[in-house]
Amino acid sequence: MELKLSEIRELYYGLESIMEVESEFDFSYGIAKNRRTLKSYVTHFEEKYKTTKEYEEYEKERVKLAYDMATLDEDGQPIIKNQSYIIKADLRDEFKGKLEDLKEKFKETIDKQKELSEKAENALNEVKQVEIYDISKSIVPKLTIKQMEAVFLFIKD
Repeated sequence: MELKLSEIRELYYGLESIMEVESEFDFSYGIAKNRRTLKSYVTHFEEKYKTTKEYEEYEKERVKLAYDMATLDEDGQPIIKNQSYIIKADLRDEFKGKLEDLKEKFKETIDKQKELSEKAENALNEVKQVEIYDISKSIVPKLTIKQMEAVFLFIKD
């Protein structure tokens, strides 16, 4: 069966929703076999395109900078909106300057990570030939709709 790498990843992670479902041996075997097949593609992709240690260091410093300059709530915790720290109004210009300095310090690292991310996006569109183990509809246990969507591609009449 031909699948894009993005579809393979979606299937693989979707199978998490049924990992605890009690079922007949043949159903469990089929799911485990398909999961193992999909895992090899997903593992290879994630190893090849994982974030570099240098970029993780940049992110760590960037987050610390934002954390240190963030507006605090009544409990003394930084306020986060849309997954970003809200920077204190009187520190915004200083923050912007320090952030630009940090970006300049890690320019090569950021550029490499951007290139790696672009390659990963392109790789997700690559079509792979995947050998799927068919599971008979007659042995599928009771599943929620979400769980059924996770295994639908494996089910055959």
